[in-house]
Amino acid sequence: MSILACTYFDGAHSRPHAASVIFSGRVLQVVGAAVAAKADVRHVRISTRVGNTPRWLYLPDGSTCAIADNDAVDRIAHSSRLERILHRWESQPALAALALALVVGLVWAIIQYGVPWGAREVAERIPPAAEAKLGAETLAGMDKQFMQPSKLPEARQQALRAKFEKMARATPDAPAAVLHFRASPIVGPNAFALPGNLMVMTDELVKLSKNDQEVLGVLAHELGHLQHRHAMRGLLESSAVALLIAAITGDVASTASLAASAPVLLLQNKFSRENETEADIYAISMMRKAGIDPKYFATLLEKLGGQSEGGFIPSFLSSHPATAERIALARSASQALPAAVAEEAADAAAADAAASTAAEAQAAAAEQTAAAQAARAALAAAGRSGRATPTSPAETQRIIELVKRADLAGLESTITTLQEAYQQDTAASVTLETAVAAFARLPAAAETTLDQWVARYPRSHAARVARARFFMEQAVRARGDRFAADTPKEHFDKMYVLQGKALNDLERSFALTAFPYLAHRYSMAIARQQSRPDAVRAHFAAAIQLAPLSIETRLAYLDALEPRWGGSMLAMQRFIDDSRAAVADDKAFARLQARLPAYRAFEARQANNPALALREIDAAVALHESAGLRCARANILGTLKRHADALTDLQRGLTLDAHHSGCLDAATYAVTSAPAATSAEEDSERLRILTLVVEQGTPTAQTWGQRGWRYQQRGREDLAFPDYLAAAQLDDGWAQLMAGKMLWLGKGVKQDREQALHWLKLADTKGHPDAKLSYQQALEQMRGGR
Repeated sequence: MSILACTYFDGAHSRPHAASVIFSGRVLQVVGAAVAAKADVRHVRISTRVGNTPRWLYLPDGSTCAIADNDAVDRIAHSSRLERILHRWESQPALAALALALVVGLVWAIIQYGVPWGAREVAERIPPAAEAKLGAETLAGMDKQFMQPSKLPEARQQALRAKFEKMARATPDAPAAVLHFRASPIVGPNAFALPGNLMVMTDELVKLSKNDQEVLGVLAHELGHLQHRHAMRGLLESSAVALLIAAITGDVASTASLAASAPVLLLQNKFSRENETEADIYAISMMRKAGIDPKYFATLLEKLGGQSEGGFIPSFLSSHPATAERIALARSASQALPAAVAEEAADAAAADAAASTAAEAQAAAAEQTAAAQAARAALAAAGRSGRATPTSPAETQRIIELVKRADLAGLESTITTLQEAYQQDTAASVTLETAVAAFARLPAAAETTLDQWVARYPRSHAARVARARFFMEQAVRARGDRFAADTPKEHFDKMYVLQGKALNDLERSFALTAFPYLAHRYSMAIARQQSRPDAVRAHFAAAIQLAPLSIETRLAYLDALEPRWGGSMLAMQRFIDDSRAAVADDKAFARLQARLPAYRAFEARQANNPALALREIDAAVALHESAGLRCARANILGTLKRHADALTDLQRGLTLDAHHSGCLDAATYAVTSAPAATSAEEDSERLRILTLVVEQGTPTAQTWGQRGWRYQQRGREDLAFPDYLAAAQLDDGWAQLMAGKMLWLGKGVKQDREQALHWLKLADTKGHPDAKLSYQQALEQMRGGR
């Protein structure tokens, strides 16, 4: 038993009580004139010894005891060897100073070497979509805090973008950056490189420059920062240092606003000497490749150096390397420039300077004229209630053929003509949208042709939007149709990369036309998938302003209000009610109304209640019959084993829209789950449906296999084998067996027993009993030389 004097606090009041602590085995008692407490020693926490300060005992009931006799507490608490060593270091000033020096040295080494290395490694592994989202949110934050819309005429902005893109093409590995213009009296003449390949240049910097070559020098420098991911690395380093300090000081609360402070961190980011030198070297190399004299980068640095005296220091001057050193580097590169190139660059600069004032005035006038024409077109469209005729299937197929032939001029002419028609009459937005939807039906290999289109016509809004639509569909295919919990991470990663490519094209397309309707529509769809409701609302507002009569835009926004995307049925109903005044056409308004029961049918199917789902989808069809609703009804009827009715609805849906992706996806299931056909006509219709899926949709192994089997039943082995082979290549065991048998026997294809064995062996690995027997028999015949 041990008895120690203590000062007791009951945990409810601040008044101390003189008391004694009695340790007896595993029991601790506190006794005094007005004190009586008891606890299990194992549940009592004892503070760490710090010099000769009192030790604190924390009891389970919230009360505490302060004991001055540290040695007695150590004996009772059986302090660990580590605690005794720490106490020894704390008790001796020399050792304490040494420990402090070691900690400071370790922290310095981590910040100086560990953090930059870690930031570089992490930056290289951040998914492009995540980086693009951070960049967009950072730019939005800057717009709220520091930036204003650019006052430069649109034509002037486009001219600078065109020169910037031309310069960037001189360096094959240059980042595909998106250039934004902003005005900012606070920031002044400046430029920034943001994560996600975003670049911002202020009007003040453009006005400060004598010619466009000086502007291009700064842009090349910022491209250097993007190429080496300096912005992302800098933000990661700032975050890592803040978290390290929080870990040491315990001030975790100060890190809570770290993400929200990204705009300020990037605005004030001071790149290291190494980073600035890397960006300068990259800029000088790019300018030389593009035939631009690096001296113009030096002249702008000189101007900015003067601007920074007593004022705001631009981001690419607020750094370790002296401005004089950087100017000397650029001028030395200029002296090494071939005379012919230097002369050509000087002529271009002189022409820029001479034409600057006149060009800006002309651009401003052109912009005002375009705005007036746009207003007249919008007013004229608002007075009509009719709708444009959607692009015909033949026109859609023609667009696909243009891609197959790599007819870049034909693609540019076709889509640009439709874009211009929409600009003259915004009711034609549905025609434009249907045509561009053709790019969603292209195979992945079409990317090469679309890249050539963009390269051939770098200022083409049509090319950018069409390629974005292609990337959006490729992202959907990469993700697959399984539930999120069953989808591999690599599928999501690939989806994010493809969405990032689409967003990059869309962001660039905004600057290429005064009517970026589809760019806003597609941006809204991606924002919905990425759960960014603010972006959805912003893009919807812009899109509906550009096409006031577009019911498709309202339907797309209604999709984003569904509960599965974070909305609610109440929000959907309110939006439909609010749309009544804007949608004068009753049939168009019925399309909006049908979305409510259609979504309730979706929820009923998710809840495994097909009977309720059928009632809801019937209500939706009664309001508005469409291909999507008919084929959704076919799926529900199939679940209820009403296969004949399901096929009828599927046929009706395909009649309404032979290209509808939902109908094409439902077709194979409806055909294969239905009972055997009772007539040759019925069987032919099913074959027609499967062929439609093969030609218009994304056929699965089951689609290929089912069509192959029907061809074989008709005695057309020559048509059956290619389908079996396509299904076999998609890893379908039954199709591998059928392909192996036909190759072995030479039916419908030239006999090839080696290939036959290959497919039979693969089918055997799937566990098919017939495949095992066929494979063994084939092996025996091969060994017997037959």
